[in-house]
Amino acid sequence: MLLKFFLVFSFFCIDIESYTQTLIQNKISPLLNRSLISGTIEDSLDITLSLKSGFQKSFFKNPFRLINSYPRANIIVARVRSSEIVKVVKDDAVLFADILRTPKEEITTGAPDFTLNKIRLTQSRYPLYNGNGITVSIKERLLDTTDIDIKGRFINSGVAANTQTTHATIMATLLAGAGNSSPFAKGVAWDAMVTSSNFATLLPDPDSVYQRYKISVQNHSYGTAIENFYGNDAVAYDLSVRQNPSLVHVFSAGNLGTENSSSGIYKGLAGVANLTGSFKMAKNIITVGSTDSFNKVETRSSRGPAFDGRVKPDLVAYGEDGSSGAAAMVSGSAALVQHAFKIINRSLPSAALVKAILLNSADDIVLPHVDYISGYGSLNTYNAVTTVLNKSFFEGTVEKKQTKTVSFIVPPGIALLKVLVSWSDTAATVNSPKALVNDLNAVLVADNTGQNWLPWVLNFSSNIDSLLSPAMRKMDTLNNVEQITVENPAPGKYSILVEGANLISASQDFAIAYQMDTINHFLWSYPSSPDVLVAAEKNVLRWQTNITGKGIIEYSYDGSLWQKLTDSVNLDNQYFKWQTPDTIAVTLLRMKSLHTNTSFISDSFVISKPLEIEVGYNCTDSVLLTWNSLHIPQYILYNLGTKFLEPMRVSTDTFVVLPKAQFPSLYYSVAPFINNKPGLRSYTVNYTTQGVDCYFRSFYLQSQSTDHAVFTGVISTLLNVAEVSFQKFQNGQFITLRSLREPTSTSLSFTDSVLIQGVNTYRLQIRLINGLVINSNEVITYSFTNAGVIIYPNPVKAGTPINIITNGISGNRVEIYNATGAFIDMIKLRFTLTQVHSRGLSKGVYFFKIFSNEGKISTQKLIVY
Repeated sequence: MLLKFFLVFSFFCIDIESYTQTLIQNKISPLLNRSLISGTIEDSLDITLSLKSGFQKSFFKNPFRLINSYPRANIIVARVRSSEIVKVVKDDAVLFADILRTPKEEITTGAPDFTLNKIRLTQSRYPLYNGNGITVSIKERLLDTTDIDIKGRFINSGVAANTQTTHATIMATLLAGAGNSSPFAKGVAWDAMVTSSNFATLLPDPDSVYQRYKISVQNHSYGTAIENFYGNDAVAYDLSVRQNPSLVHVFSAGNLGTENSSSGIYKGLAGVANLTGSFKMAKNIITVGSTDSFNKVETRSSRGPAFDGRVKPDLVAYGEDGSSGAAAMVSGSAALVQHAFKIINRSLPSAALVKAILLNSADDIVLPHVDYISGYGSLNTYNAVTTVLNKSFFEGTVEKKQTKTVSFIVPPGIALLKVLVSWSDTAATVNSPKALVNDLNAVLVADNTGQNWLPWVLNFSSNIDSLLSPAMRKMDTLNNVEQITVENPAPGKYSILVEGANLISASQDFAIAYQMDTINHFLWSYPSSPDVLVAAEKNVLRWQTNITGKGIIEYSYDGSLWQKLTDSVNLDNQYFKWQTPDTIAVTLLRMKSLHTNTSFISDSFVISKPLEIEVGYNCTDSVLLTWNSLHIPQYILYNLGTKFLEPMRVSTDTFVVLPKAQFPSLYYSVAPFINNKPGLRSYTVNYTTQGVDCYFRSFYLQSQSTDHAVFTGVISTLLNVAEVSFQKFQNGQFITLRSLREPTSTSLSFTDSVLIQGVNTYRLQIRLINGLVINSNEVITYSFTNAGVIIYPNPVKAGTPINIITNGISGNRVEIYNATGAFIDMIKLRFTLTQVHSRGLSKGVYFFKIFSNEGKISTQKLIVY
């Protein structure tokens, strides 16, 4: 009987444990599940909890400490003791629980390339659209708020982290750098306002922060581990966009492109479904992978699909050192699209429209049409802004089971028509197997013929062959983005039909962007008018075209005499590497298409050699700036204004003296000025941090022996220098030991072969042409007796300190005697410098008997007056 009871009880306990596990299995993330099973949780754990709407306040009586919350999505962050986690998760109020993961920056360290994605072309052709009036947020750790590349444009929104990182500063520079420190630090939206937000909780900022500071773009260049589910944070970001319709969230895809997912329907598949973080599974955000400078997707750039087969990443952009930088490029481009739209329409576009424009204007790479490696293609900022300026977009609302029609005219000569529909979908229930809630269907129709085209859709079956297969035309019931393309469309009227196919709400807002590429289109994208190529270095020339075949590239300095670069370039490559001549000149490029027998001439641009600006002197009333000569007639000097580096004067010299009262700025740069076009600007210097005082860079003791000392001096410039003197302090004044009239070098060397026993003090003195005298710092050296001890000053005034300096450890102790031989005091010499007071010594003559460690005894006389 007892055995039977024990078996029943044991079965009951096992059943209860199994029931508990089943009860919470669907309410916890894979990471939290593994942690519970393995028992690796320590004393407590921070977890995010998604709660039911209208949950009872009694839930907060559970044993946890509230850390943070996102009320809009009923999400809290709680610290729970390990023994209480199951109890808390089992509460009926909890929909889903996940460990609060630690985000990591998806690092970018290398040099940026703003030419691949047509960013420099956009800045050249559309300089008015620079991000002015747009506020962007960098969500990670704190950026360097003193960086001169965001001078006058940082906003403290009160939600920044306390810790500052270089990564955050790099992201801010790529996105919105002013180019003040160097021309290479000019970011995409270089006049946008910048703020910072802490990424610690992996949740959006409160709506009040976005609204109060008018934040319309937030960059997220960080990740966690590979996660394939629709988590609490994905819900939160989808809701964040719904509550702030103009807010564009841009995320890096991650740098785990060769790794496999350990959960979800794509578990174990090689190199797919490896986005770093469940928050990147949100529908209403833009997720960005990375390419090299030639539009090859980086091997480590994380791939899609999303957990439910949706297209991820949405875009790729340049980010050779990681997808962090790629995300910043897209964030800056989103700001430019917003700025252009705002100028034309006096309001911000919806996030859905910005997404539609950026995705539809991208350059198709990897597989034809959409794919799980590059999404809708490689960012093309120029095409995106052009879409806004051409007003090739539409925003509307469709009701349930209603069809909305948007029509436009396709003119003759179009090679490719692209149309994309996007909508900000309502958030799905946390941990749903499918994220899409409101399903719209898009169809393109040629009104004249009735022919129609469906969107491009990918095969999301859980095997590699399916995921890598080309897109097919069919109805899309998975994504909230649908793109339709038509090659060589016949001219006429076309209509996009948007149907509210399956809505849980009464209506759904949507956005449409369309683009028409003309036949035999060609455009030089880099260099353009303001661009500068470095002389005698390899530079990459870029163009965009749909002309195929070979071409000839030529260059000219005057537009009449052309020199050949190559007679066989593949136009499809859209780039050519050119070792530029060792010259400084305004230059033109010409491409000749062998297929169409047409030529295309670029904007004029400058080939330039680098300049280095230096501080000649930094005196009380003025500063001297100098730079290397390029043997050209003119240079243009810049200083840092309220926000930007500004041209201040054109000079025919290679130096300038600036009165400080008239020029209060500390930052300056210089560039060659060729035919009224600036060349390659130097790095900007702060003249107070270059180690230059009033003419002197340094003066120091180089070496010393028993009977002589050698000194080195470096002055910053020879300009206006009449004489440099080497001086020594003797008999209460400095006397000149040696003078150099009109010196020919800024590096000087002097020797004193007559050292005085004890302290020897030296300085350099400069006499300028106008008679002004400038003295260097004083340098002291010591000449020791055989006893290895110096006692000074000698004579010494009664009541003032006496310094005893030992040469290494040669001095062990000093005994003091008066003139009659009476013992006065004994001093232990424990340090190189020992200071004693002469208060006990009246005026007279004293003898210091020095005892060395080696047993030697010497005597020195001291006079007290």
